[in-house]
Amino acid sequence: MARYEYDTGYVTDKGNVRRINQDSILVKKGKFDRKEFILAAVADGMGGMDRGELASSEIMRGLNQWWTQTLPNCFNKTGREEFMEQVSDSLSCAIEACNSRILMMAETDKIRTGSTLSVMFLYDGMFVMKQIGDSRIYLYEKDSSVRQLTRDQTWCQEEVEKGDLLPEEVRGHRMEHVLTNAVGHDYQLKVESAVGAMAGSMQIVLCSDGAYRFLDQESMRDILGLKKTCQEKAEEALRKIKRTKADDNCSIIFIRQERRWW
Repeated sequence: MARYEYDTGYVTDKGNVRRINQDSILVKKGKFDRKEFILAAVADGMGGMDRGELASSEIMRGLNQWWTQTLPNCFNKTGREEFMEQVSDSLSCAIEACNSRILMMAETDKIRTGSTLSVMFLYDGMFVMKQIGDSRIYLYEKDSSVRQLTRDQTWCQEEVEKGDLLPEEVRGHRMEHVLTNAVGHDYQLKVESAVGAMAGSMQIVLCSDGAYRFLDQESMRDILGLKKTCQEKAEEALRKIKRTKADDNCSIIFIRQERRWW
């Protein structure tokens, strides 16, 4: 029988230019029936808003509450697939509740705020993934390829998909950072979700755009290939990012999933 174990590492930093860090991250690990499960999330508070850090920290507060108060009830479900579907549904509800609270806080304080959000939940060879905005999740497999799992919810990405903009024209475009979806933007939040199998040994990266814009996939692949702990890899990634201009906050989470037989 297969059993999955997880190693994690993470960093978050204000970068070389910004005065404050508007990013927030969350990494939680638990165990049920001798099987580990993990929740990881990156939220990038929108720098063009009044208080981006307010939105990102409120999201993490809500996810932490979901972890402690709601997730335990999901384990009453029988069957791995049914359990993961329940996790997905309840996570979406938690994110939508965060969205409503942020909008109400913004209306009360008369400010504009918002945040991206990328979430990964892993358990027993399966995953639940949530995506809002342009933070990203990558998968690194044994063939040493790095694949982006999430879709950027940006104006430029929509233009690329319509064929009106080439992928290589996105970097440096005046609309590059314009989001089409964000937590705290609208009461009708669009949470992109995926549930599926993620069997075998592999590595996963969650990061804000301030990380992946200054750490290309080749550099990320080199770091992932190192025989180091995930925390050492996260710290090496931050060193590489900060050698660049790093004009944005940067956050990155590394997860290594190992399949053991017992």
